Amino acid sequence: MSTESFVSFNCSLCSCVSSLLRFDVQSTFKSIEEEEHFAPVQKRLVNLHSLVYPPRWEIKADLARRYAKMGIVTSAGEMFEQLEMFGEAVECYQRAGKMNKAEKIVRERLNKVETPRMWAALGDITKDPTYYKKSIELSNGKFSTALVALGKHHFDCGDLHSACDCIGKALMIKPLNPGIWFFYGTVNMKLENWERALEAFSEVVQQEPEEGDAWANVAAIHMRKKQPTKAYPALVEVSRTPFYL
Repeated sequence: MSTESFVSFNCSLCSCVSSLLRFDVQSTFKSIEEEEHFAPVQKRLVNLHSLVYPPRWEIKADLARRYAKMGIVTSAGEMFEQLEMFGEAVECYQRAGKMNKAEKIVRERLNKVETPRMWAALGDITKDPTYYKKSIELSNGKFSTALVALGKHHFDCGDLHSACDCIGKALMIKPLNPGIWFFYGTVNMKLENWERALEAFSEVVQQEPEEGDAWANVAAIHMRKKQPTKAYPALVEVSRTPFYL
């Protein structure tokens, strides 16, 4: 196979790698790792401006993400660790139940440089809320993941007001998150903050129009407020969602 043909072939294969059922991604990556035997750097550079050829680390990171989505989380974690994408590696090891390995990576990273993400990850691993607070403090209150995690901790402990406060701050930072809006609405329903709960579930259905549970909660809140005419359109939307058909 000529240099031009080999590079063109691999470039085309990389662009089609999204279909995991049609291509063996691992074999693709191995062929790219071995490309130096077929096409040395000085020859590959000839095609630099004619092909959109991704760097090797980018292809490997893409492969690791796809492994993680497929549930092959240990292999994905090892690949992320090799790429020094430590946040992603820790998440994969947590999903794999390898908490000791995840904690080791987190503590090693924190010894080198403190980051909000690593402090929040340590909180997830140890279930210690003080680490979430450290993450929030380090980010000047701007790391939404730590705020959500702390809010869920307060919720589990029965402190609904603190949970509501943390989740509300997180949504101000990162509002495009229907799952967290739903949780925020649930907390406010428990607190009987009906207006705020209605606002939260309305935000959910704006972002995810087929979220039947959110439409049902919108209807329930309107009925609670004795507004059946406003509840009716929400109930119609509930009947249209796939889950309720």
